[in-house]
Amino acid sequence: MSFGDKTLAFLVIMAIGTTAKAFVLVYMWAWFLTPFGLSEIGMAHAYGLSLTITYLTSNTSADSQIELDADYFIKKGASAFLTPAVFLVAGWITQRLM
Repeated sequence: MSFGDKTLAFLVIMAIGTTAKAFVLVYMWAWFLTPFGLSEIGMAHAYGLSLTITYLTSNTSADSQIELDADYFIKKGASAFLTPAVFLVAGWITQRLM
């Protein structure tokens, strides 16, 4: 992969991952925080929170040792979808048990 392809892949994966996290955050917020009197949030607020949390918790030094080949981007792309999906299902199950 060329540098431009890697850059584009990184930006697309970041956008997809952050949007998926924001989507899950909207539901998790509504299920678990609105019962305490907090207002519901929309996608824009959730997206901003997701970006902030990702920025604060990212570990760039660990990624610097990884070879940025196509397999790396495939794994990151799959993780961008699967991790939020797992958390959404777990949150839904927990919310149904409350």
